[in-house]
Amino acid sequence: MNTTDRIFLIKNYLKSYVGITKFNRVLHKGINWSWLEAGNPDADETLVLLHGLAMSKSHWRHIIPALSHRYHVIAPDVPGLNFHTRLPDLNSGYEGISAYMADFLKTQAPKSIHLVGHSMAASLSISIAISKKLPVESVTLVSIADQNFDKTPSLINHKSSFADFIKDMNFCEFKDWVNSIFVQQPPGLKLTIKLGWRDFQNYRPFVYKMIDQTEKEVDQILHKFKQMNIKTLFIDGEKDHWSDLSKYDEFFNRPNFSKLSLQDCGHLPFLEKPVQFSKALGNFLRH
Repeated sequence: MNTTDRIFLIKNYLKSYVGITKFNRVLHKGINWSWLEAGNPDADETLVLLHGLAMSKSHWRHIIPALSHRYHVIAPDVPGLNFHTRLPDLNSGYEGISAYMADFLKTQAPKSIHLVGHSMAASLSISIAISKKLPVESVTLVSIADQNFDKTPSLINHKSSFADFIKDMNFCEFKDWVNSIFVQQPPGLKLTIKLGWRDFQNYRPFVYKMIDQTEKEVDQILHKFKQMNIKTLFIDGEKDHWSDLSKYDEFFNRPNFSKLSLQDCGHLPFLEKPVQFSKALGNFLRH
């Protein structure tokens, strides 16, 4: 990571902990919701940041201060994708999770919404948008997960889907999977892997069931999304092994769709290239 990005991370992490960002928690319809919030809650536009699998709201901490001066910003722990936020219906896929998300967001962001979803939450953001339960103005798809592997990476040992990979994953494969999402590995990754493996072991049956269900829904979600004309930005890392934007080529000729690939970056562009990421997102939202 270059010096500019490192300073950006440290500065904005500190800002988020000294009052700019608030932590909230509420029990709403069977789900213990927790989220980070910043900016004016009465603003006309709310930016909703949704993390990917095995992550949490805190992965957006360093991005929130850079955007909260212009938007009301919410970053929740996403039920199902965050291991500690359980879903009432353990058979939920994207459709089920998006229904829970929409119901929650109606209470926190009743006005115009801009969705930003990472990895599996990119597909979740599409599902929320096509449900038309919320006034979604734009969608930013960050490293949208390639769950049904057409070009199978050697890492997954020739499994045909991510669900099959998850079902039989051992610790070495888990470690390789986490390492593979980075080009520039962050400090403390070994400890993150150790703690993550413990959580993964505890929640593996549920995670497998959820991912298996989401994979059955991906093609239908994409088909419906093609019929919409919502403003959309695709962002990925140039060296991301887990996202294949070639599947979305037909989108990029449309006036409301654009894409950006960040160089020397893997599956987490908002962590590896936070300055470029936040500027690109801000420019997209303003224009």
